[in-house]
Amino acid sequence: MPKKKKLWLNNFVSPIIALVLILILLAIILWQKGFILTPKQNDLGLTVLTARNLNADDLKTYQDAVATLQTTPEEKAAALNLGYIYRQQGLYQDAEKAFNYQLQFDELDGEALLGLARVYTDEGKYKDAEDAYYKIIDVYPLYMIAYHELLALYQSGKLPLNDKFITEADYSLQFEGSESYQDELKQLLLDYNLIPKE
Repeated sequence: MPKKKKLWLNNFVSPIIALVLILILLAIILWQKGFILTPKQNDLGLTVLTARNLNADDLKTYQDAVATLQTTPEEKAAALNLGYIYRQQGLYQDAEKAFNYQLQFDELDGEALLGLARVYTDEGKYKDAEDAYYKIIDVYPLYMIAYHELLALYQSGKLPLNDKFITEADYSLQFEGSESYQDELKQLLLDYNLIPKE
Protein backbone atom coordinates (compact mmCIF):
# COMPACT_ATOMS: atom_id res chain seq x y z
CA MET A 1 0.00 0.00 0.00
CA PRO A 2 1.41 3.42 -0.88
CA LYS A 3 2.51 5.59 2.02
CA LYS A 4 0.10 8.39 1.10
CA LYS A 5 -2.91 6.11 1.15
CA LYS A 6 -1.85 4.52 4.45
CA LEU A 7 -1.30 7.95 6.01
CA TRP A 8 -4.69 9.18 4.79
CA LEU A 9 -6.35 6.03 6.18
CA ASN A 10 -4.68 6.50 9.59
CA ASN A 11 -5.63 10.20 9.70
CA PHE A 12 -9.25 9.42 8.83
CA VAL A 13 -9.91 6.20 10.76
CA SER A 14 -8.21 7.09 14.04
CA PRO A 15 -10.42 10.12 14.81
CA ILE A 16 -13.56 8.17 13.91
CA ILE A 17 -12.62 5.33 16.24
CA ALA A 18 -11.85 7.83 19.00
CA LEU A 19 -15.21 9.58 18.43
CA VAL A 20 -17.10 6.28 18.54
CA LEU A 21 -15.36 5.29 21.78
CA ILE A 22 -16.17 8.68 23.34
CA LEU A 23 -19.84 8.33 22.31
CA ILE A 24 -20.01 4.83 23.78
CA LEU A 25 -18.46 6.03 27.05
CA LEU A 26 -20.88 8.98 27.19
CA ALA A 27 -23.84 6.66 26.55
CA ILE A 28 -22.73 4.35 29.38
CA ILE A 29 -22.38 7.27 31.80
CA LEU A 30 -25.80 8.69 30.84
CA TRP A 31 -27.38 5.24 31.11
CA GLN A 32 -25.92 4.71 34.59
CA LYS A 33 -27.19 8.13 35.68
CA GLY A 34 -30.65 7.22 34.36
CA PHE A 35 -30.79 9.87 31.64
CA ILE A 36 -31.24 7.43 28.76
CA LEU A 37 -32.85 4.03 28.42
CA THR A 38 -34.59 4.33 31.77
CA PRO A 39 -37.55 2.00 32.17
CA LYS A 40 -41.00 3.49 31.63
CA GLN A 41 -43.30 3.93 34.59
CA ASN A 42 -46.92 2.75 34.58
CA ASP A 43 -49.87 4.70 35.99
CA LEU A 44 -49.03 3.38 39.46
CA GLY A 45 -45.51 4.79 39.29
CA LEU A 46 -43.95 1.34 38.93
CA THR A 47 -41.60 -0.01 36.29
CA VAL A 48 -43.40 -1.27 33.19
CA LEU A 49 -42.71 -4.96 32.57
CA THR A 50 -42.99 -6.59 29.16
CA ALA A 51 -42.74 -10.02 27.57
CA ARG A 52 -38.97 -9.45 27.49
CA ASN A 53 -38.97 -9.47 31.30
CA LEU A 54 -41.64 -12.06 32.10
CA ASN A 55 -42.89 -15.42 30.96
CA ALA A 56 -46.45 -15.54 29.57
CA ASP A 57 -48.15 -16.47 32.87
CA ASP A 58 -46.33 -13.81 34.91
CA LEU A 59 -46.96 -11.20 32.20
CA LYS A 60 -50.70 -11.92 32.31
CA THR A 61 -50.69 -11.77 36.13
CA TYR A 62 -48.78 -8.48 35.98
CA GLN A 63 -51.09 -6.94 33.36
CA ASP A 64 -54.22 -8.09 35.22
CA ALA A 65 -52.89 -6.68 38.50
CA VAL A 66 -52.11 -3.27 36.98
CA ALA A 67 -55.51 -3.12 35.26
CA THR A 68 -57.29 -4.16 38.46
CA LEU A 69 -55.54 -1.57 40.61
CA GLN A 70 -56.43 1.17 38.13
CA THR A 71 -60.13 0.42 38.58
CA THR A 72 -60.17 -1.06 42.10
CA PRO A 73 -57.24 0.47 44.02
CA GLU A 74 -57.92 -1.45 47.24
CA GLU A 75 -57.73 -4.91 45.60
CA LYS A 76 -55.31 -6.75 47.87
CA ALA A 77 -54.44 -9.70 45.62
CA ALA A 78 -53.47 -7.40 42.75
CA ALA A 79 -51.06 -5.35 44.89
CA LEU A 80 -49.52 -8.49 46.36
CA ASN A 81 -49.11 -10.06 42.91
CA LEU A 82 -47.29 -6.95 41.72
CA GLY A 83 -45.01 -7.06 44.73
CA TYR A 84 -44.17 -10.73 44.14
CA ILE A 85 -43.45 -10.21 40.44
CA TYR A 86 -41.25 -7.15 41.02
CA ARG A 87 -39.33 -8.97 43.75
CA GLN A 88 -38.83 -11.96 41.45
CA GLN A 89 -37.42 -9.57 38.84
CA GLY A 90 -35.04 -8.00 41.35
CA LEU A 91 -36.89 -4.65 41.15
CA TYR A 92 -36.88 -4.22 44.90
CA GLN A 93 -37.94 -0.56 45.05
CA ASP A 94 -40.96 -1.36 42.89
CA ALA A 95 -41.73 -4.39 45.08
CA GLU A 96 -41.55 -2.16 48.18
CA LYS A 97 -43.94 0.32 46.56
CA ALA A 98 -46.40 -2.46 45.67
CA PHE A 99 -46.43 -3.94 49.18
CA ASN A 100 -46.63 -0.47 50.76
CA TYR A 101 -49.49 0.32 48.37
CA GLN A 102 -51.48 -2.51 49.98
CA LEU A 103 -50.43 -1.43 53.47
CA GLN A 104 -52.01 1.99 52.93
CA PHE A 105 -55.39 0.20 52.92
CA ASP A 106 -54.54 -2.20 55.75
CA GLU A 107 -51.38 -1.33 57.67
CA LEU A 108 -51.46 -4.68 59.47
CA ASP A 109 -51.87 -6.92 56.42
CA GLY A 110 -49.71 -9.95 57.25
CA GLU A 111 -49.06 -10.97 53.63
CA ALA A 112 -47.99 -7.47 52.58
CA LEU A 113 -45.76 -7.15 55.65
CA LEU A 114 -44.24 -10.56 54.89
CA GLY A 115 -43.56 -9.51 51.29
CA LEU A 116 -41.99 -6.29 52.54
CA ALA A 117 -39.83 -8.16 55.08
CA ARG A 118 -38.56 -10.45 52.31
CA VAL A 119 -37.76 -7.51 50.04
CA TYR A 120 -35.89 -5.78 52.87
CA THR A 121 -33.91 -8.98 53.45
CA ASP A 122 -33.07 -9.18 49.72
CA GLU A 123 -31.88 -5.57 49.83
CA GLY A 124 -29.77 -6.14 52.94
CA LYS A 125 -32.01 -3.88 55.07
CA TYR A 126 -32.02 -6.41 57.89
CA LYS A 127 -33.25 -4.10 60.65
CA ASP A 128 -36.22 -3.04 58.51
CA ALA A 129 -36.92 -6.72 57.78
CA GLU A 130 -36.81 -7.52 61.50
CA ASP A 131 -39.25 -4.70 62.25
CA ALA A 132 -41.66 -5.96 59.58
CA TYR A 133 -41.50 -9.52 60.96
CA TYR A 134 -42.25 -8.26 64.48
CA LYS A 135 -45.21 -6.25 63.20
CA ILE A 136 -46.60 -9.49 61.80
CA ILE A 137 -45.95 -11.43 65.00
CA ASP A 138 -47.46 -8.68 67.17
CA VAL A 139 -50.73 -8.86 65.26
CA TYR A 140 -50.70 -12.55 64.33
CA PRO A 141 -48.86 -14.27 67.22
CA LEU A 142 -48.91 -17.68 65.53
CA TYR A 143 -47.84 -16.63 62.02
CA MET A 144 -45.27 -19.42 61.72
CA ILE A 145 -43.67 -18.25 58.47
CA ALA A 146 -42.67 -15.00 60.19
CA TYR A 147 -41.03 -16.94 63.05
CA HIS A 148 -39.20 -19.25 60.65
CA GLU A 149 -37.88 -16.46 58.43
CA LEU A 150 -36.97 -14.18 61.33
CA LEU A 151 -35.05 -16.98 63.00
CA ALA A 152 -33.31 -17.76 59.70
CA LEU A 153 -32.27 -14.10 59.57
CA TYR A 154 -30.79 -14.38 63.06
CA GLN A 155 -29.12 -17.72 62.29
CA SER A 156 -27.50 -16.25 59.17
CA GLY A 157 -25.63 -13.81 61.41
CA LYS A 158 -27.10 -10.77 59.65
CA LEU A 159 -28.57 -9.60 62.97
CA PRO A 160 -27.94 -10.63 66.57
CA LEU A 161 -30.74 -12.62 68.17
CA ASN A 162 -33.19 -10.17 69.68
CA ASP A 163 -34.52 -11.06 73.15
CA LYS A 164 -37.93 -10.02 71.86
CA PHE A 165 -37.99 -13.20 69.77
CA ILE A 166 -38.14 -15.44 72.85
CA THR A 167 -40.61 -13.10 74.57
CA GLU A 168 -42.94 -13.17 71.57
CA ALA A 169 -42.60 -16.94 71.21
CA ASP A 170 -43.35 -17.49 74.91
CA TYR A 171 -46.42 -15.26 74.58
CA SER A 172 -47.61 -17.22 71.53
CA LEU A 173 -47.27 -20.51 73.39
CA GLN A 174 -49.89 -19.33 75.91
CA PHE A 175 -52.82 -19.31 73.45
CA GLU A 176 -55.44 -22.01 73.85
CA GLY A 177 -56.92 -23.86 70.90
CA SER A 178 -53.82 -23.51 68.71
CA GLU A 179 -51.98 -26.64 69.72
CA SER A 180 -50.68 -27.59 66.27
CA TYR A 181 -49.12 -24.13 65.79
CA GLN A 182 -47.76 -24.20 69.31
CA ASP A 183 -46.22 -27.62 68.75
CA GLU A 184 -44.54 -26.36 65.57
CA LEU A 185 -43.27 -23.23 67.32
CA LYS A 186 -42.04 -25.23 70.31
CA GLN A 187 -40.21 -27.63 68.00
CA LEU A 188 -38.62 -24.68 66.17
CA LEU A 189 -37.38 -23.24 69.47
CA LEU A 190 -36.08 -26.64 70.57
CA ASP A 191 -34.30 -27.20 67.23
CA TYR A 192 -32.36 -23.99 67.72
CA ASN A 193 -31.76 -24.57 71.46
CA LEU A 194 -33.70 -21.45 72.35
CA ILE A 195 -35.70 -23.19 75.06
CA PRO A 196 -34.60 -26.03 77.37
CA LYS A 197 -35.69 -29.57 76.56
CA GLU A 198 -38.36 -30.83 78.91
